[in-house]
Amino acid sequence: MIEKHSLQVDLARKDFYPDFNVQYMWQRTDPTQFRAYYMLSFGVRVPIYRKPQTETGIGANTIRGVACSQ
Repeated sequence: MIEKHSLQVDLARKDFYPDFNVQYMWQRTDPTQFRAYYMLSFGVRVPIYRKPQTETGIGANTIRGVACSQ
């Protein structure tokens, strides 16, 4: 039970970091009519939160972990 809450705290802390992704897509089409289709995309999700919202998530999980350990 304590490990579960510590993992939830770790996940809440990871929400502070940006997420990066890279995607590549290739679609084979009929070469007599169309060319092959290629697509490359980059993405970034930057977390922009107000301080009380994010700290309450971490604080709530920390309090649950302390309550379970007692």
